[in-house]
Amino acid sequence: MGVTAAPIRTSNLPRLITIPVVSGLMARRIPGDNSRAVLAWRPAVGAESYQIEMASGIDPADPTVTWTRTADTSAANYVITLFFAAQTLIRVRGIGLAAGPWMAAALGTLIPNMWNTDATPMWTADANPMWSS
Repeated sequence: MGVTAAPIRTSNLPRLITIPVVSGLMARRIPGDNSRAVLAWRPAVGAESYQIEMASGIDPADPTVTWTRTADTSAANYVITLFFAAQTLIRVRGIGLAAGPWMAAALGTLIPNMWNTDATPMWTADANPMWSS
């Protein structure tokens, strides 16, 4: 009657895989330099690196948006050169043993498009030309 040996562990990988979830993404243009922006987010538990992608558009959930990988970093912040002057979308995700979900931010989408319209109605006698239907 012998003693049974403990089971041999054949893997050093953790049994529970933590998916790194990025939160608190902030994107701000650098004052005096509209071609660059500062990105910052809360570090994600389990992330060894982060992927950053950029696109032109106003809705990050739009399936027709084409994303371009712009950077990989191990820090929870990054200074990025913008590809698009206005309506820039940026998304970040954590990469660990698995890839986490994307967290998105927008730059320039809250600026009204009034500069692209004809200004003639603004100089008429009607006090509310932009809001009348």
